[in-house]
Amino acid sequence: MKKRFNVLVKMLLPVLGQKIGGWHLYESGFIIPVLIIVIASCSKTPPTRHIVGSTMGTYYMVNYRADINIKKIEPGIEETLSDIEAQLSNWDKESWISWFNREQTTGFVSIPEHAFRVVEYTLQLANHTNYALDPTMGKLIELWGFGPSGTDQLPDNDAIQEDLKSTGPLNLAFKDSPPRISKKKIDLQLNVSAVAKGYAADLLARQLEAEGITEYLVNIGGGMRASGHSENDSALIVAIQRPGPDTRSGQAHVIIELNNTGLATSGDYRRFLEIDGNRYSHILNPKTGMPAETDLASVSIIAPTSMKADILATACIVLGLKKSRELISHIPEVEGFFIQRLKNNQFRTVFTSGWPESKLQG
Repeated sequence: MKKRFNVLVKMLLPVLGQKIGGWHLYESGFIIPVLIIVIASCSKTPPTRHIVGSTMGTYYMVNYRADINIKKIEPGIEETLSDIEAQLSNWDKESWISWFNREQTTGFVSIPEHAFRVVEYTLQLANHTNYALDPTMGKLIELWGFGPSGTDQLPDNDAIQEDLKSTGPLNLAFKDSPPRISKKKIDLQLNVSAVAKGYAADLLARQLEAEGITEYLVNIGGGMRASGHSENDSALIVAIQRPGPDTRSGQAHVIIELNNTGLATSGDYRRFLEIDGNRYSHILNPKTGMPAETDLASVSIIAPTSMKADILATACIVLGLKKSRELISHIPEVEGFFIQRLKNNQFRTVFTSGWPESKLQG
């Protein structure tokens, strides 16, 4: 039965719309990898409701289809996001993570629930990537200007090497009951910005399900969690942005259906430091302390949770295509879509065997 794509998701900021193959593409004022989010269905269903706002320095969108008033859902969403920010935002000087980064002690200190879950899970999964992603890179992220303070100068190599000395997962220790954490080097600083948005998307999805909502899409800065019902011929349609020098071009590269899964896209061209005509990606290689030198312009990961997809997408940028394909092939229920950068701003697409059927846009 032919699907009718009948609901456009409203974005947080004013948008630029265009059509490709009869489908509307929308890009917000943020530089994001996902351009279109549509709930498709061929049967009569409740209206799709939209909740939008800002969190963790980016936007969030919660879209669900159910006869449940937004006023019942929105307060819990805002409370959850506020709690996560209060624990994990490096931009909030009063957050737990900012406090921990300032603490000049190697003793165990208490760690709140959200922070504990995110840091512990990140370390567990990062181990499978040979630590291509490392949550202890806070000082280096700040040094390169990708933290709260920013910079317009390249860091000195001596400073990079000095900050590298205080990084590394082995410099963190945990205890349970109650949860506690310690750093073995007092200069160690955490930054889990690459993971917190996916974690938040998973939490909001859980809240929606607790309310009996089974058709939804949660999107926090491009980290997604989706749920639909294929038996009702219903799905979520998502377009992944085409890489290029103009990240606001609004061009779609591939269009896929999401169903009961998480999705995250990471790109080396989205956020960068530009000095003397050279661009330096915000994704750092934990082994060198330098922006990742990679042949991958973009990585999209589908996984059971948005947090897992978030971690793996970022790690794959660091690893490059060959190692990323090998990594993803050994992780159950995870699929990857890789956009490899070739010469003269040309690109090649590669995807794992279980990646959902896609509609390439050229």
